Amino acid sequence: MSRLKGCTILALAVGMLLVVGMFGLAAEPKYGGTLKVALWQAIDSLDPQGSVHLPFWHSALFSVWEPLIRYVAGEEVYQPLLAKSWEFKDDQTLVMHLQQGVEFHDGTTFNAQDVKFTVERMQDPDTAAPNARFVEMIGEVAVLDDYTVEFRLTKPYGGILTNLDFLVMLSSENPPSPDSDPVGTGPFQFVEWIPGDHLVLEAFDDYWQEGLPYLDELHFIIMPDVQTRLANLEADTIQYITDIAPEQVDRIEMNATLKLIEGLPNMLNLTHFVTDVPPMDNILIRRAVAHCMDRQGYLEAVLNGVGTVSENIYSPANPYYNSLTEEMYPYDLERAKALFDAAGYPENFPEDAYPLRVTVPAGNVPLEKAAVLLQSSLRSIGIECEIEKYDLPTWLRLRETRPMIITYYSYGGVDPSVQLSTNLISPGGNLPHYYDEKFAQLIQEGYAATDFEVRKQVYYRIQEKIACDVPFAIWSFYPKVGAMRSYVEGIWMQPSWSCPVYHEAWLNK
Repeated sequence: MSRLKGCTILALAVGMLLVVGMFGLAAEPKYGGTLKVALWQAIDSLDPQGSVHLPFWHSALFSVWEPLIRYVAGEEVYQPLLAKSWEFKDDQTLVMHLQQGVEFHDGTTFNAQDVKFTVERMQDPDTAAPNARFVEMIGEVAVLDDYTVEFRLTKPYGGILTNLDFLVMLSSENPPSPDSDPVGTGPFQFVEWIPGDHLVLEAFDDYWQEGLPYLDELHFIIMPDVQTRLANLEADTIQYITDIAPEQVDRIEMNATLKLIEGLPNMLNLTHFVTDVPPMDNILIRRAVAHCMDRQGYLEAVLNGVGTVSENIYSPANPYYNSLTEEMYPYDLERAKALFDAAGYPENFPEDAYPLRVTVPAGNVPLEKAAVLLQSSLRSIGIECEIEKYDLPTWLRLRETRPMIITYYSYGGVDPSVQLSTNLISPGGNLPHYYDEKFAQLIQEGYAATDFEVRKQVYYRIQEKIACDVPFAIWSFYPKVGAMRSYVEGIWMQPSWSCPVYHEAWLNK
């Protein structure tokens, strides 16, 4: 069990992220100051429909732009943001009533035309939006008046509110362009971007939420080296790191001038079995390998206890999580050996199916260590396994031709249909090459259901089907963990992607 799991439980209860450290009584927020944030990788774009890189999501996305609604972690609850209220006319028609008096950073007024423009631009093939799937079910956005829009879906979809939590609103009069500064409705406006070096934002004086933000400026500075980031945090030249390495947790917890901040456990490491490549076309082999995964050892030795062991595609933080599918494949080498023997491996398999091969992207230390643990377990029962390491472009090209790959997901999106539609249904994402008619039918039922309890039962059955057929096996879930100076207050995480939100951040010094 994670040392930080108690923090996660509390985070679910309040829909916010717990800050771990020394606390006194709640203080009154103070205005002013600059927060300097270290990012591990360069920001690739300032077009919110053109980037899925986490550095952009962790810096500008929810600072400069805003969505219509905001999801509250751990429950099917949404808070108003640019939409002040909404109602469903039927299971394919959602009406949203917008906030009035909201201005973009260029002084133009936010209205229903901007909502229509935002959706249609994201759907336009010329935009080439990586997350276009979030709006593919919207057939039309009808403008009923200046501050009322109607989303008309092509078919019932129970996750439409969750999808809108990702969709930040653009200006129809001043859309993203390389020739102009980006504008949104958020609490911070663009000042300067030097690609590969830094991004500067400043407080927007006419922000529509009265009293916010507290900070004068946000500076995002690119620092690729993990040790350099922490050294700058300790020296107070940086006040916040968006991601820290698991092995740094103890060092930060022992420093009274620092504290940790934890997101929902929505990152996961897993072993994909490519089900049409021998020997993984045999379900007994897939089950045998799942029994060889020392999840607890991985959590303790590789993730430094940060996270939680799980066999489920959904995190325990997800409202659709089915706990009954846990512990179907415990670490059990005797059972694994019996399954290999029952399958007749390797004698009854093609010559090139032995030894086993597990493929990882070179340089990703947690994934490489998972492969070593798996290799050691297999060898202890007489099954040889080779580890293949490739640079990322090669690994991406080869990963669907190898019997086993170890990879990870940033589990963006709490709605269960997003993850499954991307990774087990769509041609570009179905890495296991897994298809089952009953499974596909369940996916469609879950997609169309609009009642939460009905959807939950469908996704319970889906999880049971995955546990039975084993197209992949999960190692663990773990949260994004950041670190900050102890005087930094008010940062919280957008639940779906664990992205820091700086609206209410302030410096208590």
